[in-house]
Order: sequence, then C-alpha cells, then structure tokens
Amino acid sequence: MGLAKDDLHGQYAFFLDYTERVEKNNKLGDLREFLIRLFPEVAKHIQDENKALFLDKLSQLQFEIGDIEFGGQYDNYSEKVLFSNKYYQWEEFDNCFILYHELMHFVDRYIDGTEQCLTYNGQDFSDIEDSAYNGDDLLVDSFFAEEGMADLYVAKALSKSYDSYYAACNFLTTMEYIYGSDLVEDMLFDRNTPRKFISLLQELGYDNAKIVKIMKDFNAYTYDYWDAEPVSYSFEDVLVDMYQKKIGSDWQKDPLFCYLLYNQTRAYTPDRSFSGNYLHSEIAEVAEKEMAEMRERCAAINRTAEVFQEEDDPEKSHAVIFIDGVLWLSERTWILNEKDEYDMEIHLIRYDFENETLLEHKIADMLEFPENLHKEYLEKSQEQ
Repeated sequence: MGLAKDDLHGQYAFFLDYTERVEKNNKLGDLREFLIRLFPEVAKHIQDENKALFLDKLSQLQFEIGDIEFGGQYDNYSEKVLFSNKYYQWEEFDNCFILYHELMHFVDRYIDGTEQCLTYNGQDFSDIEDSAYNGDDLLVDSFFAEEGMADLYVAKALSKSYDSYYAACNFLTTMEYIYGSDLVEDMLFDRNTPRKFISLLQELGYDNAKIVKIMKDFNAYTYDYWDAEPVSYSFEDVLVDMYQKKIGSDWQKDPLFCYLLYNQTRAYTPDRSFSGNYLHSEIAEVAEKEMAEMRERCAAINRTAEVFQEEDDPEKSHAVIFIDGVLWLSERTWILNEKDEYDMEIHLIRYDFENETLLEHKIADMLEFPENLHKEYLEKSQEQ
C-alpha cells in the first residue's frame, strides 16, 4: 500500500476501520488505492468525534467515468467522484493528480464533521448547517480556499508540486509564511473555512461589505471569470495588509515575501508570464520596483539551478511550497527516456533569499501511482 507505520499517526485502529470500509465498498473501483494513500492526511486531521460520520460517508462514496466538462469533479450531493471520459489520453500523472484532487474535496467536506456554511444578510454573518440553508440570505463561499487546499495538500503529501489552481495555492502558501502552517491548516480543515478566513479579514479592519466583495473576487480569480464579473480587490493587497498586521510594515525589504507576490501576479495569465502590474491593486506603483528586482532575482536563481533555465522565460518563478515545515521552490520538468517517452521529474530547491545562496537541490520522490489505473481506465474510457 506504500504506507509506513509513521504514516498512520498512531491511528492504527481507525486505519483498520478505514481500510475495511474502502475494501467493502464495491463502487469505488480504482479509487481504493488512492484512498489508502490519502489516509495519512485523514489521520493527521480527524478528531475522534468525527470518525463515525467520515467512515459512513466513505462507505457511500462512488467512482464513475462519464461525460463531464472538466477532467474530474466531486459531487457531494451524490457522493461521487466523476472522471471525464474525454481525458483518457492524458498523461498518467495528470489523471492521478485529478483523482487525488477530487478526493481531497471529499476529505475536506467530512474531516471536521457536518459541513457548515456562512450567510450574510446585508449587515451580519451567520453560521448555519449546510443542510439548513434556504437561499434567503447571501451564501458566502470560499471556493478559492477549497480549490487551493485540494491542490496544495495533494502537493504537500504526494506530488510535491502544484499547477492547476496556482493563484489560490500561492495565496495560501503566502499566508503560511505570514501566519504559520498551523493557523492556515486549522482554517482549511475546519468545517466552516469561510468563517475562519473572514475572522482574519476582520482583524485587518475590513468592514463586512468589503469582506463579502473580497470573497467574491477571490472566487472569480480562482475560476477565471473575473471578465464576466467586475472585481475590485486583489490577492496582493490582502497579503500586504496581512503582512503589515502580523509581521511589520517593511514588506518591501523581505525578499521571500516579494518573491511570493511576484508569483501571485504571474498567476493571472495562463502561462504565468509577468503582467507588469497587479490587477486592481492599490500597491501597484509601490510594488513595481520590488517586482523589477524580483525578475532579476528569478533570473539569478534560474542560472544557479540550471535545470530551471528556460530560454523563452529566463525570469520564470517557481511554485513555493512548505513540506514538513521546510520551504521549497518546486518545478515540474519532463525528461525524454530511452523509449522516446517523457517522464516527469519534480525538482525541489531550498534557496536562502537573504543571502542569495542555493542551499539544496534535489529530485523529489514521486507520488505512487496505483499500477492498474491507467490500463483499466483506458479500457473503460474507450468503451464509453
């Protein structure tokens, strides 16, 4: 199964119950091995009082290949992980990453008990059970945190890199840098993530109307529909306010924080090319000098770690990720093997931004793919 004793986090009895539910659920198909591999994340975050509900939902979970618009989807109403029959020719890594991502949505939904939601009546926020929402008040969602969490925690535990929800992942990683991993993890695995995030915004002195608009705008950025709905607030401005509240006013003198801001502005374009300024940012003029210096710093990092050098983008920045408390720069590269096929490698770099020194460069251990997934999935997809 690819798990060691330490992966169980002292939850051996729960692990036996968990694996029994997985094995007895004949609607899971190829998801079984994925769920076993995700057990360490479940074990780290679940409380005893929530185990019965989680196991019950695990017994109901289904896996289905069908005609859906995206590569994958978790439907919490039917308790299904759906996988698109349009993508059977994707690389195995992509297929596996999609499934892990969707399963993290399942874990997120039930890890802290019955899901709660947050509503806004024009003046105040209210916490209610998800099943009790009747549509009268505005539902305040945090899709940016949910999607970012699913990608980010699959990356932390398994893939060591993220790519799909880049803006959301970088935002959450920058929050980790500011507040620490424990606070961010507590927020993301809470049954009411929007409430936790809004509490941080209230500490910044934002009024409720601004908070609601920030939530809408961040969701728009995450799902790439800011053109359809006018946006007012940027990730960068909120991050700068968080930094100044928690750490101090001299954010421009913090090279790692500036690198993370640089990553954030690149996340808005499909190829993450530098856009030249922040979208709707109040700090664009102040930040321009720091971003120019950061482009030079990125080029220097890339020259130092030659594997990251790209002729068409010498100033490329790289995903930043905390793994077991250590901050890494992460990049996917493709290596042509002896069969003229491309294998993926994940390069991890530890870099001292203060002293501009490369500390470590290594190839990450790749996540384990269930061996039978690709062959069986191809056969099932071609039968559709």
